[in-house]
Amino acid sequence: MSFNFINQDDCLDLIKRETGHFANTLDVIFPDWKHDARDKAELSLKHSVVAKAPTVDATLTLDDAAITDLLDWLERNDQWKVNLSIEAILKHQFGASSVDHSALAKEVESLSATFEHLANALLDEAGVSSSGTLMKKVQAYWNTSTEVHGILKTQYPLVSTKTATRANQLAAIAALTSSGPNIDVARTILGAVLYRNDGLHNGMASWSETDLHEAARIFLTAMMFCRKNLFVSPPSP
Repeated sequence: MSFNFINQDDCLDLIKRETGHFANTLDVIFPDWKHDARDKAELSLKHSVVAKAPTVDATLTLDDAAITDLLDWLERNDQWKVNLSIEAILKHQFGASSVDHSALAKEVESLSATFEHLANALLDEAGVSSSGTLMKKVQAYWNTSTEVHGILKTQYPLVSTKTATRANQLAAIAALTSSGPNIDVARTILGAVLYRNDGLHNGMASWSETDLHEAARIFLTAMMFCRKNLFVSPPSP
């Protein structure tokens, strides 16, 4: 016996043909899903990211306008993973079961991958190569920001857990100093790459709920800083 597999696009096309609906299938079945997901994403970014965002140079300050810009940009590029991951995290957070915890970890892992996908898209938009490791990509993306780029270049060992624990690396990142105003931008980017690398290689299912929420906050904060930097100090090819 053999199985013939079809990809997601083919599957959606079959559904559209059977139902006669050639618009986005989710829009047909759940006409308000985009609006609801957008509302949840906006509120989460406002309370979990902007309200807790570090003090940085005024040009990179995260605010409600930065939320709108990021979500609008993601929608224009048909990238709904951020909205959907936030919606799933809200559903499973504080759940008492192991299933809820596993589902929460899975969504935070998804956010870590989305952070890299966002970096790829921003580099492509700026006309810069998006090849290499995630650390290479963020170094390239911030290459015209002297302070942030310098820290990312010199402190790259802090994003690995091969010779130190994640907790020790996070402590080392927090202890970094700089004479410029954007040290916390660099700390956020380093933290996001560290969380992503540790999660990718060792999994996140064993992380505490507190650690998972902090990782999600760092990923989202890094996304917002990266998006805003495209207008402030875009990378040079």
